[in-house]
Amino acid sequence: METIVNTKPVITDWVKREYLTNVERILDSGRLILGEYTRKFEESVRQYSDSKYAVAISSATAAIEIILKHLDVEGKEVIMPSNTFISPVYAVKNAKGRVVLCDINLEDFNMDLTSLKNAVTPSTKVVLITYIAGRIPDNIFEIKAFCDENDLYLIEDASHAFGATVNGYKAGAIGYAGVFSMYPTKIVTSATGGVITSDDIDLIKYCELSRHHGNENGAVNQVLSGDLLLSEFNALLGYLQVQEAFGMIQVRQEIFSFYQEHLKEVFGEHGLYFQVSSDNATSSFYKIIVMCKSKEQCETFKKHLNACHISTGHCYGTPLHLQPTLLEEYPQASLPNADRFRESHFTLPCHLDLSDGDLKYIVAKCKQAVEHGG
Repeated sequence: METIVNTKPVITDWVKREYLTNVERILDSGRLILGEYTRKFEESVRQYSDSKYAVAISSATAAIEIILKHLDVEGKEVIMPSNTFISPVYAVKNAKGRVVLCDINLEDFNMDLTSLKNAVTPSTKVVLITYIAGRIPDNIFEIKAFCDENDLYLIEDASHAFGATVNGYKAGAIGYAGVFSMYPTKIVTSATGGVITSDDIDLIKYCELSRHHGNENGAVNQVLSGDLLLSEFNALLGYLQVQEAFGMIQVRQEIFSFYQEHLKEVFGEHGLYFQVSSDNATSSFYKIIVMCKSKEQCETFKKHLNACHISTGHCYGTPLHLQPTLLEEYPQASLPNADRFRESHFTLPCHLDLSDGDLKYIVAKCKQAVEHGG
């Protein structure tokens, strides 16, 4: 049988039709950057995230770098969880800041508040939180309050969390600034690209300058920067995807509900559990994480599913403190939860191409894996 993939970008038929219809309009306009669809894309993300402003950019990495340069983190510390992607490290280093790592918790797998507090020094300026797998932590407002009390800027890396909410607040509208990735596998994609959200007009003006060589009116250079633009073709795709976001997220939530209904009890009996959810929060379920009681159980489970042509994935398979490029900087990092998460988790398939039959098959094979000692 054909392997059931873990994740894949799915473009709906409506988006395909609208995209092909409007591509010709872009070509006829002669405006291939910073045109009608860039504005529409930015406005759609702004509205969806309940933010005051939004700026489209070439990537989420570039977005983080621009924000950090605006905040002037040179010589300052930026705290982030070790369980995140490598690109924020690149952004911090380009902004001449220093990365400080903290641990995660083992309930929702987001930043651990106690570890964050222990990591703060007089040199700390920014806290960069990653919303893992589309889940905003319930204690995000405690984290924000701690940042406010200590004059720290809270930046939301909401790359996984487009459309996620907590207590009625949306991802990207809680901290000083939010960043969304529009990479092909994300909830909403523009093929490549990112979006910055914020209520700070000074940051937004800086971002708008920085994405186009720092030139004002095409001539007067205000900020030394590069070409960080999103094309009109990418912006068009992103704009159309945002129109479909509610329905796409709803499908992902239904997939998780199906897994939870049929597997939560049997998982619990054998020490496995899903990422902890909450009545106060809605996840966008970029990924569906299963935590095992041991590395051995995790490997056995994955091996069984893979043998049944079910692809398993991970949510950052190697934490930052164990990345080969960073080992010298963090030779003795003590981040036990990040280490345990690395060894003992996997993700179940979650995308719009999964059929009811696929889901029933996955559930059956998960139960079978448990029976076989998984």
